[in-house]
Amino acid sequence: MSVPGKGGEDLLLVSPDSCVLLEGQELAPRWTFSAPQVLRKPILGHYKPDTLAVVVENGTGIDRQIRLLDLSTGAVLWILALPGLPGYPPSASLLTADHRSAFFFWGLHELVGANQMEPGDTQHSLYMFHPTLPGVLLELANVSANIVAFQAALLEPGRHAACILLTGPASPDAPGLVSMAKHKVQDLILSSRVVHLTEGGADSDQDIRDRLSRLRYRSEA
Repeated sequence: MSVPGKGGEDLLLVSPDSCVLLEGQELAPRWTFSAPQVLRKPILGHYKPDTLAVVVENGTGIDRQIRLLDLSTGAVLWILALPGLPGYPPSASLLTADHRSAFFFWGLHELVGANQMEPGDTQHSLYMFHPTLPGVLLELANVSANIVAFQAALLEPGRHAACILLTGPASPDAPGLVSMAKHKVQDLILSSRVVHLTEGGADSDQDIRDRLSRLRYRSEA
């Protein structure tokens, strides 16, 4: 995949066990990141203001991990162990007014044992992360239906964003109802569950929800 570089576009190569960033002109490696079972095409976002990061998902089941890497150096900025099932929608990011990004990940509602990891037995949860609170996740929603598609999008440029979710039959050949729902991110945040990744922190859960609900979103342009 093509990604912005210092002198134009660079090339990010993704294989099942590594990611390699190549300089766009000479195709010389800038950095290599090795990880077992890279799941899908990475997405881009901003962990630091105006500095691109790449989101790499690797591993399956209880071994799934999400890493944010500095795009220019390959350094690990943030890592999260988030169990998930095959077929989850891709992660997403939205640029916020502070020139960082809000990141959205799907995972299991709670940590479960390997023998429990069956699609029909668990709830899927949508989580949100913002780099200003690196020790916190927000669990925005729980879904027990099969997820067909998911998108995070600007609802009102310069202010609000929405999560759009399509659910339906697990197989395209199977009959069943298809449902589409759109929720304002701000509303989801205000009713979310705060998940603490680290101990400590002076802010209450309600303070965290209030702070992140005040985020404003903008387009890349």
